[in-house]
Amino acid sequence: MIVFMAVLLISLHSASARTLYVSKTGDGSTGVSWETGFPTVTEAIESATAGDHIWVASGSYNEAISLKPEIELYGGFSGNENEDQFDLRNWRTNATILDATGLESTVVIAAENCTIDGFVITNGVGIFPQSAGTGGIECFDADEISISNCRIVNNMARVTIDGNSVLGGVGGGISVYNTDLYISSCEILSNRADIFGGGIALLEGNHVVENCLFDQNFGSGLVVESADSITVTHCTFGLFNTSYVFPSKGPDISVTGTPFGSFRLTNSIIRNTSVPYGTIASYNNVKGASGNGNIDIDPEWRNPEDGDYRLRLSSPCIDSASTEGLSTDLDGNPRPVDVVGAGHDGPSAFDMGCYEFQLNKADFNRNGAVDGEDLLIFQEEWMREGEN
Repeated sequence: MIVFMAVLLISLHSASARTLYVSKTGDGSTGVSWETGFPTVTEAIESATAGDHIWVASGSYNEAISLKPEIELYGGFSGNENEDQFDLRNWRTNATILDATGLESTVVIAAENCTIDGFVITNGVGIFPQSAGTGGIECFDADEISISNCRIVNNMARVTIDGNSVLGGVGGGISVYNTDLYISSCEILSNRADIFGGGIALLEGNHVVENCLFDQNFGSGLVVESADSITVTHCTFGLFNTSYVFPSKGPDISVTGTPFGSFRLTNSIIRNTSVPYGTIASYNNVKGASGNGNIDIDPEWRNPEDGDYRLRLSSPCIDSASTEGLSTDLDGNPRPVDVVGAGHDGPSAFDMGCYEFQLNKADFNRNGAVDGEDLLIFQEEWMREGEN
């Protein structure tokens, strides 16, 4: 009987879930289609209930939002997709921007069990006590939060001095407290925290960070304090993260107050910071590295000064990660791609970092270069039908 009631409640919850729409061209009447879509994300959230999905069309929305529990918020739509065409959205070409310029506010305050997927989160300013001091996304006591396919850019966590107390200033891009965070395929760029956690600050909880790029964050790229567990895989920490208030936290990554061995780092590139004490690290390119599959060598990024952290053909990170990895990279390209002669060859030859080296379509011998050998292969196969 109890099992039946549980199934019934889940069925009723699923049946009542709706898709609401946000569009600059909608008339704002009901929000149940693109034509009747709400003009702001805030209006859609006000109309939403637990289990609802909110689809947001491309464009820039000058607002700061507070989510409700169990809401799934998706950007990257052109604004004409049917409800069964979710997979047609493209957050790279259909930029959906939540911009808090002039609002002096955190851009997104998350709630329990929410999803945030496909947005540019920018120009948030966290000032205590108006907010907890977070710039981009604040996740406090929110159970579980999923953030995917986002660019967290140019947000600030300001410090407030109240008598002898220093308040706020933690987590410029994202600040998480007592919440389990899953974050995937995100760019964390040019954020600032006056105290620490310029990119992301994780305080307590269990966390997974994968396929992310951290660069030009002031106050460290990623700071973890008193977490139960943290897994970082296929991430790249660029050359220009800095730590200026607490240098001991390191410019790229810092882990303190977390149980020994509960931080796992795999298939990642970190060049400005050594691995925190107690880390289980394998198959990384990291300063001062030793241990299973780790290397310490110039990763040979394509053009890091211009923010391009893709790998050159000569990179030692190609095909040098573990034999288990993610199925796509930060660009959405497939993993793994085996470059013949690099690292370990075979069907499980993953690259380190957030980008997988991609072969040119004319690279018939899969050695990473299009040259005379490929031309010879092309000539030999010209007009041939199937196998001889």
